[in-house]
Parts: sequence; C-alpha cells; structure tokens
Amino acid sequence: MLRVLIDKLTEKNGILLYKHEVFTGVAFTRLSDGHVRGDVVVNGKVEEEYKNVYWSNIASSDIYLDMAFLEIDKEPVSYKGKPLSGNVFDFDRGFCVEEKYYSEGVLIHEANWTFLGGIEFLMLQENDLSQEYVWRNGAPVSLELYSEDNFNFRIGLGDTGRVYAILAKGNYFEKANSLQGRVGFDLWRGREWFEMQSISDRLAIMGDASDDKLLRYIKKTTGYENISSLVLDDSSISAESILSFSELKLLDSFDVRDVRPEIRDVMIAFKITNKECRVVCNREVIVELTLH
Repeated sequence: MLRVLIDKLTEKNGILLYKHEVFTGVAFTRLSDGHVRGDVVVNGKVEEEYKNVYWSNIASSDIYLDMAFLEIDKEPVSYKGKPLSGNVFDFDRGFCVEEKYYSEGVLIHEANWTFLGGIEFLMLQENDLSQEYVWRNGAPVSLELYSEDNFNFRIGLGDTGRVYAILAKGNYFEKANSLQGRVGFDLWRGREWFEMQSISDRLAIMGDASDDKLLRYIKKTTGYENISSLVLDDSSISAESILSFSELKLLDSFDVRDVRPEIRDVMIAFKITNKECRVVCNREVIVELTLH
C-alpha cells in the first residue's frame, strides 16, 4: 500500500488519483509546526484517519510529526525542547519511507517501507521482535518474525496465496500466544494458523521447530493431498511421520536434508513402498540399486 504526501495525488470528480490511476493507500498532509495527518484512501476516497495497525494495540498517540522537525542529534529525541512521545514520519521525494514511535524520547518501534515496482517491503523492529513482510501487487508473498535469541518463523506464499515454504526455528510456537497484538498478521495463533490456509503442490518444511505437532496441522490445510514435491530441511519430523507421507498419492519428488543417522534408512524404506517417487536423502538419490 503506497504511502505518499497528498501533493503527489491529483483529484478528479472527487476521486484521488496517483499517476492518473485511482489511488488506494495512505495520503499524508503536512500541517503547521511539523504536524502530519494521515488518511487511509480506498478506491480514491478517504475512509478513515491513519493509525499504524502493526503496533496500535501496544502504543498509541495523537501526535504525528514530520521527522524533519525533530531534535534528533541527541537523546532523548525532542520536539520543541521536550522529550517526544508520538509517531514520526520520514519522507523521501514525497513517499513515506519510515515511521517511528517514541516514548519520552526513546525509540520503541520502527517501520521501514521500500517500493520496487509492484513489490512492497515492510520491516518492523522492536527491542525483542522483528517482522518482515513482502507484498506483490498488494498480495502478501512472504511473512517473517524473528528474535535473534529465541526464534525465526517465516512463511512463503505464492501468487495465489498458497503456502509453499515454512521455516520454524527455536521456541516460536511457545512464544506465539504472547505475540497477540504485536504482529500485523494472525500468525500469533501458532500452529492453529495453518488450519485456515491452503498449501501449494510444492512444499518446503524447514527448521528444528517443524515437528510432528506442526505436521498434524499442515495435514489439515486445503490442498495437502495434492502435494507433488516435498522438501524437509533440518526438521524435527519423526521417522514415523516421514513414512506417513506415503499417503500423498501425487508425490513424485521427496527430498530430505537431515543429520540424524537413522534418516537414510527411513528414506530407503520410503523408496521401497514408493518406487515411482524420486527420493533424495542428503543429496544422495535413493535408487533401486540402493535397496539391495
């Protein structure tokens, strides 16, 4: 969603346009003394005042300022000689590229936007949590949460919104419920989030937090039975569950990268009962010769 100064828009018959096309996004207006107002515009019409939905549940302020009016050369960051509590926007050539939230002059949250053609990148940072989102033509294609000390959780989505990649490391699922209200998507529901999703016919499952518990929810997704290509990379999925992928009647490629010593024998056993499937274990193709 584009975030622009109102000066970059034109109006025709009461409809806001950007480069002669109906505008949907956020339009910012510079007011007096460095204050800024943001309006959410949908199909060329203002719908509501802008609020940052990514941290609205844990930080709110009626103060919206242009970063150019702040005293940022020393801490605490100040506005008119007083420590700032409020939201600050930075503009580059008429585009809003950064939003920050300060409390008593201390930076609490930070959001950075980048636009490349039809691709939008958003990075949100707090002390203990980072979020990265990517949209293509308005549709999400990548969602990632991570904390350097505790976890990494990333979802890859195709153009049709189907999940094609899952990365889960560390204690994300133990932390998921505590993230409620802190993330822009409903990922805080943890494993249960997958019950509402659709799965691509080509799926990669990665990371040590990808285990049998997670797999039970993945198997409930729409399209699971249509998987034709599957990759497991450094997961904690058990040998028994690996063998259970025999239920995928359309599976013609199965690639496992796993340091556990017993996994090669598991993949040989899988090949015995799934002879038409291309089976790879740690870059070794399991062929008929291997089975003897």
